[in-house]
Amino acid sequence: AALELSTLPPLNLDQRLGSLIRYPHGCAEQTTSGAFPQLYLSDLTTLDKVQQQEVTTHVSAAIERLRRYQTGAGTFGYAAGGFSTWPDGYRPHDWTSSYVGHFLLEAERAGYVLPAQHRSAWLSFQQQQARRWSMDRREADLMQAYRLYTLALAGSPELGAMNRLKEVGTLSDAAAWRLAAAYFLAGQQGTAKALVDGRSVGPATRSQPGETYGSSVRDQALVLETLVLLDDPRAVALAERVAAHLSSDKPLSTQSTAFALVALSRFGIAQPNAPVKAGWSWLGADVATRTLSDVVNRVALDVSDSDSEPLVVRNASEGDLFLQVVRSGIPALGADQPSARNLELDVLYLTDTDEAIDPGITPHGADLTARITVKNTGPDATDLALSFVVPSGWELFGLPPGPGADFTYRDVRDDRVLTYFDLKSGASKTFSIPVNAAYLGRFYRPPVVVEHMYDPGTYARSAGDWTRVILAGGPS
Repeated sequence: AALELSTLPPLNLDQRLGSLIRYPHGCAEQTTSGAFPQLYLSDLTTLDKVQQQEVTTHVSAAIERLRRYQTGAGTFGYAAGGFSTWPDGYRPHDWTSSYVGHFLLEAERAGYVLPAQHRSAWLSFQQQQARRWSMDRREADLMQAYRLYTLALAGSPELGAMNRLKEVGTLSDAAAWRLAAAYFLAGQQGTAKALVDGRSVGPATRSQPGETYGSSVRDQALVLETLVLLDDPRAVALAERVAAHLSSDKPLSTQSTAFALVALSRFGIAQPNAPVKAGWSWLGADVATRTLSDVVNRVALDVSDSDSEPLVVRNASEGDLFLQVVRSGIPALGADQPSARNLELDVLYLTDTDEAIDPGITPHGADLTARITVKNTGPDATDLALSFVVPSGWELFGLPPGPGADFTYRDVRDDRVLTYFDLKSGASKTFSIPVNAAYLGRFYRPPVVVEHMYDPGTYARSAGDWTRVILAGGPS
């Protein structure tokens, strides 16, 4: 456990950043989200040498991995230089291309080396898309505003395209705030401030993430970034709102979490350097007032489940002090309970002769098929992820990774199969995964989970359970 003392509202930094790093899926957006906030960690809190090396390793690995997502020259008529959702794709995704480029530019500013040809290809792609843009679909204005922001950040502002977007009569608040940031970076601070004069700092509530992977939290974080650039005093109240989402138990998407952490990091870095002065009492030990210089300061606490003594913190700082006690643990195996919202999940295990079998007891060496059916009982859903993790006594076989007829992409690893797909309202899809009961013993069988990667309110999961692999014909 740790006591976190900060001049910022609690960020739930360990849990939220940890969830990004450990996130099991790996599209371009999620790869970027796992690394992006780490660029600012050393500006927020003191890192030891091991932690600094971990950050460098994570960010460098993300930069290297993202090379596989950059589209090639003119494949199937699509423009080269953008970034696709999945590795080795040929179709660039507009929002992802801006998001990845944004991260790469900030990584470059932080001292990381980018492959020159990849940077120039991305810049050319963004310029082409900016010049040919039209308001042809939902959130097209926000996608263009973000694209123009990244071009300004790269030192190549497209002022003509910026002025054209500014004159769109139906420009959304979210797009206006991001475009204002682009004008600010292009050196036109007056235009930036005029563009958002009278605009709400609380973008409209969303019903679906859409092509920008959006949420109200993500959109608030985008606004907060612009308020920080403009040195607008409204940033303080909005930072507290965004931080409240991070410090809550509410599940957030990778996009929302990453943007919230990035925006709050920028906010914290921009604040006057006011050291934290605090003392505390815990388990009979009294710590005299200390001066702590980080934006987020962490103090280790030795805590057990039986400890009931209150922790008393004394604030000797000139301003408000925010504090949080952070604890973590590992859920007990078998504690998973089935649950669902907007999706239904049915898992059936079959023998090689298509007979149903109890997965709790499997003959050694037997080939089985997990037949998993997902039904959508809610609205149309894109970006669904089905996670099937095998017990350590089973092995996967015969499944190639990549795109497929009934799914967008499939990632096959040593111990799991991750399948990504879209599903219309009321429709169902069935996926078959072959496994072999390879090793004798008793093993935990993790729950099967299907979830919308950008709408935490859409999911279904089975219960976890145990399985035994026994000798064929042996006692059960």
